[in-house]
Amino acid sequence: LRALLEHQSFTWSIDKENLSRYLMNSYYIWDNTPLKGVKKLIPGNFLEVKREGVKIKRYWLSNPGKDTLNIPPDEALEELDRLLDQSCRISLRSEVPYGVFLSGGADSSLILKYCIKHNREISSFSVKMGEKDFDESDKAITVAQCLEVRHSSIFSLNSEKLVKVFEEFLENLDEPHGDPGFVNSLFLAKESRQYIKVAIAGDGGDELFAGYAPFKGLWTVPWADKLSLDTALLLKSFTERLLPGGDGYLTTQFKGLCFLQGFPAHPLIRFPLWLSALSMEEIKKLCPNQAEGFFDRFGESGTVFGFVRESLNNMMGSSTQQQLLQYYQNFFLPEFVALHTDRAAMQTGMEVRSPFLSKDLIRFANRLPDQYKFQSGQQKWILKQLLKHNHFPNSIVNQRKRGFTFPIARWLKSNLKFHLDELIKDDSLFDEFLDKAALTAMIEDHLLGKRNYYRILFNLITFRAWKNNFPSLSLS
Repeated sequence: LRALLEHQSFTWSIDKENLSRYLMNSYYIWDNTPLKGVKKLIPGNFLEVKREGVKIKRYWLSNPGKDTLNIPPDEALEELDRLLDQSCRISLRSEVPYGVFLSGGADSSLILKYCIKHNREISSFSVKMGEKDFDESDKAITVAQCLEVRHSSIFSLNSEKLVKVFEEFLENLDEPHGDPGFVNSLFLAKESRQYIKVAIAGDGGDELFAGYAPFKGLWTVPWADKLSLDTALLLKSFTERLLPGGDGYLTTQFKGLCFLQGFPAHPLIRFPLWLSALSMEEIKKLCPNQAEGFFDRFGESGTVFGFVRESLNNMMGSSTQQQLLQYYQNFFLPEFVALHTDRAAMQTGMEVRSPFLSKDLIRFANRLPDQYKFQSGQQKWILKQLLKHNHFPNSIVNQRKRGFTFPIARWLKSNLKFHLDELIKDDSLFDEFLDKAALTAMIEDHLLGKRNYYRILFNLITFRAWKNNFPSLSLS
């Protein structure tokens, strides 16, 4: 995008509707970009330019639940084993040094296991966080020891290093991106780049095999669907007052408020609402200048999530699990997860490959019955069977999922607080777009520990830094 912004013959302006979408989603979702008149080409599509005009055509799509396989568990496990082995083998084709990014989670652990089958000398690279409740390096060490990895590197990310890489992240953004995991990925890529030029990563496992927290909440949907907006707001108020805010990883208050954001709503719009940085009512207060009806819970055409409903309409006859999987695969995976992994690595001149995202493996995963992904309360069921099949210890098989991030909520109260101070001073944001009183109240509640607002605050810090990199941009 910055290549377009360098063209002095054009006058670029910021798209306010897409900015609202960004603040809610934490990334520029689907074909949205920060600029008016500029769109992204959606994954799985190509652009055809002819004398008669321009057309966008889809060349590839895989829908969860389509042509579901009637396959017993042992055969499904055997086929998954074959496909993942094949994909890892292909990913290792390289004339330059390569290694595996190892978090210690289920996905990267399996990737390392299959890569070792094809190269006993392969290296692994992990990050050790200074904050204990965000550090997973002990799991990475367990996996490396279990697999007898001969070259295992663990890089320590302390506060001094993190602040430095955070500033690099802000300086080099091609478009605003609200995932703190981008910073971790950039640090890991920078540190490992001195040893390798290609990295193998575990991206895609959660989106294919139901690895995220919202999948656990699907069973409550028939009950919660009966909530009126007033009742949902009342429960939200109780949750805020009775549960501590905290700045840990996915606190009870944080998860409860995210869940309640999704009711009432159209079934397909519930998914982006669950993942939104703010509830619909809060974003209306923060962005009061949007057109009446833009912030709509039911995905009508032209509203904040209208494109989500339109793109997922073909899933209306599918199970809620399949609908949620499609949401993650269509939107979250390409523009949130894969984007930050790829761009963080590319800033250091490194290529990252993701074996879970081979077309054959995606097709197979999407044809598996629902119970092979979520069974008896267990997420990523078949991947955990594969971990057992490969003799991983129970501490790795049954571990709780944790995102690859740093304690941004905590650090906004200390090491990174000056970014909040700069944010509230930036009158250009308030003159044209944001309500200063609403943002000030959020910052105060966050600093006092009443409510964890790290997502919207990080989104705004990132947007402001990106905007300031291009002073000729107008917000009008």
